[in-house]
Amino acid sequence: MSSQILIFLIDTVLGLFSLALLLRFYMQLLRTPYHNPLSKFLVAITNFIVLPVRRIIPSWKGFDLATLVLAWLAQFIILSGVNLLQGYEPDSSMASTFFGFGLLALIELIRMTLYIIMIMIIVQAVLSWINPYSPLAPILDSFTQPIWIFSTSYPSYRQPRLIAIVRYHPGAVIAHGRGRCSTGNLRHVLMSWYRIDQNDNLILTLYIQPGARHTEPAGLHGGALKIRLSAPPIEGKANKALLKFLAERFQVPLCQVSIKQGEHSRRKIVEILHPAVVPQTLLAERPS
Repeated sequence: MSSQILIFLIDTVLGLFSLALLLRFYMQLLRTPYHNPLSKFLVAITNFIVLPVRRIIPSWKGFDLATLVLAWLAQFIILSGVNLLQGYEPDSSMASTFFGFGLLALIELIRMTLYIIMIMIIVQAVLSWINPYSPLAPILDSFTQPIWIFSTSYPSYRQPRLIAIVRYHPGAVIAHGRGRCSTGNLRHVLMSWYRIDQNDNLILTLYIQPGARHTEPAGLHGGALKIRLSAPPIEGKANKALLKFLAERFQVPLCQVSIKQGEHSRRKIVEILHPAVVPQTLLAERPS
């Protein structure tokens, strides 16, 4: 009975700790915005062991190897500890036993990664329906953006149902599952930095850099499209320049472009009524 309790504690506590380490690794790798409750929580509960291990295992080309190794080590301890408590007797070769548990721990990390992605996609789809401006949106954007880039870069591959949840609103996904997904449903697209609502209006999530040399898009930044503005951030000049720039790019009158959130912030939510140009054109522009 005591061994079962110990197995439960090892599996639960170390399993959750390994998940926290893995989430921290991916959030740092994907440059998820730090100033959100989840990022701060993960850093707070893992710093006590991550910081000392970093002195031994430094980062390599943007990969936080210390955090990843600790996540693998936690899974290794879970697998080896649980098996030993259940009566597993190691083979005569300790090296082969160590290699076997190490490989199983790596496979477990891959499995956890797939579960993380799946949950992120489902939560993003639900939030796009009930609360698209949730504070979780930048985190979800960072995780799902690579999936969207892959699916659009290789259109010949049949996209799994999981990616459909990201690309369409839940109503469209249900219709797709029943074989009734129309062109109208397909327009309800959910992207990491833009979405199209039920009235075919475009909602953009933008990160603005005023006072730049040129007014131009500058790629993705923390789940938003970064736009450099030559106008200074004084007396509303940057906002006016942004609205004018978007009106020209999407070929709509200036009155059809409005800032819905973040008028005095660098991160803004902008609505464009019935744009004549698809939003991917902004992302495709290369900064000078």
